[in-house]
Amino acid sequence: MNDIERSTTAPVAAVTARQRRLTTPVPFIDLAAQHRALERPIREAFARVLEGSEFVLGEEVEAFEREFASFLGARHAIGVASGLDAITLSLWALDVGRGDEVILPANSFISTALAVSAAGAKPVLVDVDPVRYGEPRHAKTKTLDADRDRTDSIILDHAMAAHKPVLAICYGCQILNVHQGGTLLQDIPAQKPGSDAHGKTDLAEGASAKDLEHEATLVPGSQLQKLAGGTDVTINSSHHQSIDRPGEKLAVTARGSDGIIEGVELQSADDWVVGVQWHPERMPDDAFARRLFAEFVSAARKLRLQTAGQR
Repeated sequence: MNDIERSTTAPVAAVTARQRRLTTPVPFIDLAAQHRALERPIREAFARVLEGSEFVLGEEVEAFEREFASFLGARHAIGVASGLDAITLSLWALDVGRGDEVILPANSFISTALAVSAAGAKPVLVDVDPVRYGEPRHAKTKTLDADRDRTDSIILDHAMAAHKPVLAICYGCQILNVHQGGTLLQDIPAQKPGSDAHGKTDLAEGASAKDLEHEATLVPGSQLQKLAGGTDVTINSSHHQSIDRPGEKLAVTARGSDGIIEGVELQSADDWVVGVQWHPERMPDDAFARRLFAEFVSAARKLRLQTAGQR
């Protein structure tokens, strides 16, 4: 090979290697697999809508609203086009708009921030202040908001005192742990090198912003394991922080294959308190996620009936 050939082929080889690194497949949510179990009822519903030609509102929407309200134990439920619309309408109902700031977890799903922007407000992404668990701030820790941390702690104080059910999701799982005296990993890639990718911030620039998925192992006999029906599950992932040292009375009941804590449960016979680092609300077709929410609603309904009976 002459010098001219070397000068023309070397850059091509370098670009090809770089492209290979950037195009390495990353496992995201398998929507096809999630929909497969519900394919028949979904197709039947599509057929009914097409036959009735009611593409906005109509009997199908009314039936959903009735059934969902019944599931929640509420008097009414209103169907909208998307989760983004639901959050936007809620913000409007609270008169949130131009000039307001709405605090969100640092790895919040994009629809949450878009809803805040659509309402005219400014989304502010924050992490739990490490001062609350006695550690210095890491360089990768995002904006801090003392008011949010204090508000979350007050809510948890009230819930624990009243023995109210708590399902703490992602940032909620972290603040639950700090509330109980535990500590956090402030940035998984920096503090636990070699860990699995847990959020889009762990990926190369230009990679998909969809949730990652990875395997997790549940502790036998735990509430999570009983709801899942087994010890091996697939969960989604969208976070750069996680629990380091568990707080008082919090038992670790779920870990990722890399050892990162993915779930905790309060060890108390009088309480239903579960924290999960993943986002079950973004897995609507997952049977484990549905059972988790159903159990949470059931625990809340049970407490409400008990409270009503004592009046």
